[in-house]
Formats: sequence, C-alpha cells, structure tokens
Amino acid sequence: NMLHFHEVGPEHHLLAPETAAHRNIVRQISTADACIGYSDVITEDLRDLNRKTIQLATNIPRKFVQPREYKRGERLQVAILSGSVRAGILAELWPALTDFSKRYADEVEFHFWGIDPAAYGPLACAVYFKSFNYHYEGYLNSLLEASFDVVLVPLDHSTRAAQSKSPIKLLEAVAAGAMCIFTDAPPYASLPDDCCLKAPNTIAAWSAALEDALAMGPTGRTALLERARSLVVERYETE
Repeated sequence: NMLHFHEVGPEHHLLAPETAAHRNIVRQISTADACIGYSDVITEDLRDLNRKTIQLATNIPRKFVQPREYKRGERLQVAILSGSVRAGILAELWPALTDFSKRYADEVEFHFWGIDPAAYGPLACAVYFKSFNYHYEGYLNSLLEASFDVVLVPLDHSTRAAQSKSPIKLLEAVAAGAMCIFTDAPPYASLPDDCCLKAPNTIAAWSAALEDALAMGPTGRTALLERARSLVVERYETE
C-alpha cells in the first residue's frame, strides 16, 4: 500500500504524507481511469481517492498451484518466505522457533528465504538461508522446485500498511507444497480454518501451532494443503 508504505520503516520516509512522492502517488490514483486493488484495505484507500476502483483476487497462474510430486524428507521442513516487513515480529516470536528446534533438533529443519536468520541467534536444528528474490516469477519458479511442509506467516498488523496485506502467502505455500501457520490477523480472516492454522502473536501460541503442525503428521498436513489448493484454484488463480 504505497499510501502507507512509510509505516514499514524509516528507510521509506520519502513516501510519507506531505512529501512530493506521496503527492505524486495521490495524483496518479486520483486521475487514473481505473484502479485495481488486491486487498480490502488497499481497495478502500483507492476508493477514497477514485471511485473507479475494482478489487481482484486472481493473482497466481494455475501452473504454480497444480498438484505435483513432492520430495518429502525425514525431517519436517519449515519455511519463512518474506522480506524485511516481517523482521520485527519474527524477532518477537523467535523464542518459539528456538524452543521448537531444541525439542526436535533431529526432526526439523528451517528454511529462510529473504530474512537472514543470523540476526536472531542460533537454532538447534539444521538451518538454510536464501537471499530475497526481487524477480517475482523467478521466485515462484523456485517455489516449484521446493517441497516444504510448513510455511510460517507471522505479521505485526498494528499499522495500516501491514493491514493491507493479502493472503498471497497461502498461494505461495501451495506452490511449495506446504500448509501455512498465519498470525490471526485481519488480512487472513477470510481464510477458512480448515485450510490453515492461525495463532495470535504470542510465543506460547506459536509454540503450540508448531507442535500441532508436527503432530498432524504427513497425512494431516497434506489434508490442509489440499483444502488450501482447492481454495486457491477457486478464488485466486488467474485462469
């Protein structure tokens, strides 16, 4: 949400209200022949400036969410796929990951795509890091080569910018063959409880959610994945 992107961090102060860049964004939205939003909050903000606004949810091609053969390992593969926007909340919830890694050091591994885990302290299990990919289709193609079991989607939803998020991480998780654990937050309220897990932003709640995901076993996690896939095909695929 470029109208509130300055809330993401001080590095984006040039987009704050009353700046030339912000006024330019407002002008472009206000004078556009049509505006398209991909979340409820962004669509609301666009409509305040331009009544010729529509909302779309169709934002992933079918080829990325089709069933395929997954390479499941002996260890639970847990992934976090994000840029710096989730860095703060991940730091708050890090003790849940630390404790989980200690309890299941030989049964779990963590994959960080975009956020470097070195900034948070060591985990007791295997850890893998991949730099943020700014080419989105290239990133989606990389997900097709992965076979994660669980994708974690924590979110600090205290700002308008964060509340503007869409459920796109569910789509990406399906591409990677994984079920999701989301923060129980407004951007994910439309996702049915039978296709993902949700937890408030407390260490205890995220510890319990990780335990639940492990205890489900492959059959339970696959059931959530397939229900998520059905939802994505019905609601979000571009075809």
